[in-house]
Amino acid sequence: MKDEPSPDQTLVSFSVADVNYVVPRNYIVSMPNWSGGPQNGLVDIKVTFPGFLPLTEQTRQCLTEPRAYWPPGCIPVEFWIQAGGRLSDDDLFKNMTKQISPPALREGPSGFELYQWGAGGRRRDIYRKRTSRHTLIIDCSYYENSGKIGAVCSTESLLSNGGALFYRIDLDQIKNAEQIDQGIRALIESFTTNESEK
Repeated sequence: MKDEPSPDQTLVSFSVADVNYVVPRNYIVSMPNWSGGPQNGLVDIKVTFPGFLPLTEQTRQCLTEPRAYWPPGCIPVEFWIQAGGRLSDDDLFKNMTKQISPPALREGPSGFELYQWGAGGRRRDIYRKRTSRHTLIIDCSYYENSGKIGAVCSTESLLSNGGALFYRIDLDQIKNAEQIDQGIRALIESFTTNESEK
């Protein structure tokens, strides 16, 4: 399964587990079976933020170029649709925190609770916020590379259609995490169909 971004707008019908989707091709970066139909793995979608637009000539620089060449005000957001059956957000949070020593609880940006463990390249932050749709949890694990500290932030959550969502965001986008999450979910809902896959 390799990345194959394309500006083609042809509709692609596929299913992940028992959930059916119809998605314009220019939203999809990779999928296990490009012919459509049932997928036995993750379907990778990439859009702009803000706007949640797919690959076009106008968005190509934002969605395909390295970070140094992103146009002002545009950030690519990549997410994966996968099979559901995972824990609820609140149960996931309990599992993430129960085996770790009590964290330092702080006020994070944009109304998030911030739970912190460790320091430097061994630090871990969990951001939690109850939104109108669900409990949004962003898990950030820090690392050290050539003396510089960085972080990988990700979230995994159930969708209202029975599927599941996974995506990563940069640490400096935590302030926009709720807006990004709501936009992704609205987009997935617009792709979801009740029609059976042939």
